[in-house]
Amino acid sequence: DIILGVNDKILFDSDTATGLQGQKAIGTIISKVRSTPEGQAVKLTILHGKNSEQEVRTIVPRVNDGVKSIGVMLGPNFSEVKLERATNFGDGLQKAGKAVYEVTTETAKSIYGVLIGLLIGKGTPAGITMSGPVGVIKSGADVVKSSDLSAVVAFAASI
Repeated sequence: DIILGVNDKILFDSDTATGLQGQKAIGTIISKVRSTPEGQAVKLTILHGKNSEQEVRTIVPRVNDGVKSIGVMLGPNFSEVKLERATNFGDGLQKAGKAVYEVTTETAKSIYGVLIGLLIGKGTPAGITMSGPVGVIKSGADVVKSSDLSAVVAFAASI
């Protein structure tokens, strides 16, 4: 299944999104689910199967360990990387600049989320996901916070 929208807000209009669009959509879905008042439903617009029509499903989030969830594992619907050829040097600079800007912006948002969470002591805000080196640091901080020596050793051995 591919989630295209939440609470009548379409996140993207096709079943093939870029990795960045997928990550943003996952953050939006998680935020909407967690901010839904207890007992109320979330409406998801989905594609069920490859060649199907859009459907709207209503799901009531459950509270598990103090966190609201709809009981599914979310992952970006990312299938391929497209190689874009520049038509000239200026076009190449423009495309490269846009890609660097997007990656830098998302990295800065993630670092900001981690720092604010650490300063406030609440962890990361709902919908902010960590990946890459920032995700490894966040995971390491969570393991150390657990005070389980065997988990710390296993984490250190894995990296």
